[in-house]
Amino acid sequence: MKLTENDLRLLIRNILREQEEEAEEETEEEVEAEEEAVEPEVKEPEVDPELQSLADEYENASSFKAKSEAIANILRRPEFFGSDIVGPTKGKQVKGKNSMRFGIGAGAKDKHDPKDIADKVYAVLAPNKTNPVQVFGPDKGPNESGTYTAYVLPDLGNLMFTFGGAGETSGQRKGGYEYEMNVIFPNLKDAGLEAELGADNTISDVYVVTKDGKLGIEVKLPDAQLGEPTLKYNIADKSFFPSVEKGINVDVANLINADDTSTDSYNRMVIIRDKVNAQRLADGEDSELTPFQDIIDKITRAEYDQIVKPSLRDDTEAGSDISGVKIGEFKIGSDRMRDYYLGKKAGLVQVKGKGLYHLHPDFEIKIKDEDGNEKRTILFDFNDQVSGGVQFRNMKGNRYGIRSDTRSAPLKKIRQSPIDLDSEADREAFAAAVPDMTFPDPKSVMGDKSLAESVDSRWQLLAGIKE
Repeated sequence: MKLTENDLRLLIRNILREQEEEAEEETEEEVEAEEEAVEPEVKEPEVDPELQSLADEYENASSFKAKSEAIANILRRPEFFGSDIVGPTKGKQVKGKNSMRFGIGAGAKDKHDPKDIADKVYAVLAPNKTNPVQVFGPDKGPNESGTYTAYVLPDLGNLMFTFGGAGETSGQRKGGYEYEMNVIFPNLKDAGLEAELGADNTISDVYVVTKDGKLGIEVKLPDAQLGEPTLKYNIADKSFFPSVEKGINVDVANLINADDTSTDSYNRMVIIRDKVNAQRLADGEDSELTPFQDIIDKITRAEYDQIVKPSLRDDTEAGSDISGVKIGEFKIGSDRMRDYYLGKKAGLVQVKGKGLYHLHPDFEIKIKDEDGNEKRTILFDFNDQVSGGVQFRNMKGNRYGIRSDTRSAPLKKIRQSPIDLDSEADREAFAAAVPDMTFPDPKSVMGDKSLAESVDSRWQLLAGIKE
């Protein structure tokens, strides 16, 4: 076969084209291989299954209380606060403000960085967050605490944490909270009782399951105080009344109004109204609050420091029995204290170092000791009345409100009860007896006149003998 010059040119062109295509295919393979070497498969980081479970608990919780408990369980892990956290602070979980407070032990803030812990909790609850934790000092921004720093988590609906002393505050309440939470409650569970903690300070501290319901136990330290309701004052009626109308709050207000110093309280409230209103009117539109009418309730911190305290200290009206910066005083007896605890759905009171007491004979507990001798609780009763006072106190943010308080400690002098839940033997006997017992609704026996009359036979009550 004879090839012409054109045939040779065509043959050479085809050979060259095939070589170029082979070179291109090899280059693509090399590029693919290189890409595989440079970008290996990325594996997702492993998530601690327990932390993930707790995060799921928070996400799926049906109540705000349950959400705070889930977060508390995260905070109890060793990489967070560990054993230095007590738990959610009673009465400080506010769903409407998406705010939670957690009680931590003394010195815990020196051992841990709360901001770092807030960051780590945020990462667990919102792994895809885009906004960092925001920090607000006391009384700054949304933080209504005048004591503790707040940490706000924007991508969780501005969920806000504060880390305070164990209990509602540090000090005496801290000790009471820890006694209730870390001693009485777990000991009752260890004794075999089905027990649970009260959700806040409007109900009893601890409940145990009985035959037909639950039995409330109020848990107190010997220096415990009566409740401290927030009050308002009606100038027209010359009387205090509670911001929240419920049993004991109304009782405390009535006790204050019936006290011999009620006239002095009125005189002092008139002084406060007139001087605070004069300043508010002078400030005009710049005043934070409007002038008082008949009702006196809140004042600002500046008004308290610059007007109220100096005015009350200068009050030298003849015959005044109220001293210092108080605006009222009162006394309260054990009968009122019993009604107070019964109103919180309690039937018993456990006082550290003193023992277990019933609030009404229908809640009397009988057990037998190791020798078969019967022991009974005695009535919660004490000889000395409690002295109380009323004054303006720091409430939230830049506000002061009217609060009552008690300062004497009658429980330090209360007679020792034969039964004590701090005794293992008594606790086990209590746990064996209570689940098969029945009790009335505590509120149904409040104000029992027959009980009040029987207090006259005090020696019988102290011996635990019913008439």
